[in-house]
Amino acid sequence: MEQTLLGGRYQILRRLSSGGFSRTFLVSDIHLPNHPKCVIKQLKIQDKDTATLDMARRLFDTEAKVLYQLGNHPQIPALLAHFEEHQEFYLAQEYIEGSRLSSQVEEGKPWSETRVVLLLQEVLEILAFVHRQQVIHRDIKPSNLIRRHQDGKIVLIDFGAVKQVTSSPLVDAETGATNLTVAIGTHGYMPNEQYAGKPRFSSDVYAVGMLGIRALTGMLPQKIEEDPITSELDWRKYAPTVSSALASVLDTMVRYDFRDRYPTAQEALAALQNLPNLLHGGFGGQLYQTWQESNNGAAMGIHPGTAVVIPDETSELTVVGEDEDSTSLFPVDLVYTNGHNGTGAIVPPQDYRHRL
Repeated sequence: MEQTLLGGRYQILRRLSSGGFSRTFLVSDIHLPNHPKCVIKQLKIQDKDTATLDMARRLFDTEAKVLYQLGNHPQIPALLAHFEEHQEFYLAQEYIEGSRLSSQVEEGKPWSETRVVLLLQEVLEILAFVHRQQVIHRDIKPSNLIRRHQDGKIVLIDFGAVKQVTSSPLVDAETGATNLTVAIGTHGYMPNEQYAGKPRFSSDVYAVGMLGIRALTGMLPQKIEEDPITSELDWRKYAPTVSSALASVLDTMVRYDFRDRYPTAQEALAALQNLPNLLHGGFGGQLYQTWQESNNGAAMGIHPGTAVVIPDETSELTVVGEDEDSTSLFPVDLVYTNGHNGTGAIVPPQDYRHRL
């Protein structure tokens, strides 16, 4: 290994993966009792002249502050540390096993309407917090949602700090290729204004709507046709039994013109909560109860006893199966959560559970 100690405290155990313009290592923190395991992401800057490094450093520090702030939510991963060493940048992240939603939302296997509503409500509640921090996620999709094995709750990951930092050119750790242009987002979950490089809060709302449509129809977003005149998605024919109330909410979430969508996640959440017969409150507990009662999550596609960590072409660390969703330039960290308990209090670290 080219270096065995990072930041004066993180002992490299093995390289997990390389991809895009970063590398990820499994490490142990030798400064803490029992040397808990952590994940370190290394970001490589290509042009190391003074001006470029200064700009990259400012961007890195700014984005790290945002990640620390977002980590106050119990379903958003906590960033524990960030540092610079030898003109390269590092993120120290908590680490825990979990199952990607993309392993549960399978093509040809539509979900029940109730299950879709519960998923949408949980994701929108997290996203509403994100939007209140004046942050646009820009890449919501099944592989960026982790079903946490600890309690069965959804964790929203990949807030794009790497993508922000890459406004300054980075070098691919393996190939030496440079990143001069970055498309942030994933085809099928990106609305038209995001393709044009002008994402809005409603762009995230669109992505969550597409997530709901995918779960409800069992169809990949890329396979759903657009109306040739209005450019609106013609998805209802793939979910003929969906209630008109839920269909109307989803239609509004995925309107072609951002001005016709719910402007933020909070408005979308309010519309969802006004659906007839929606069980208000306690949805997280309902999901956790289902997860517990179904052989520790087996019926929901969660296998805490047998989860296998495997690499794939789009992920630095993935759990169970391939990811047909991801077309992002950067690898996605897929098994991370934060150290909060059910009340939102930070759990003393028994092990590190790091994520970007």
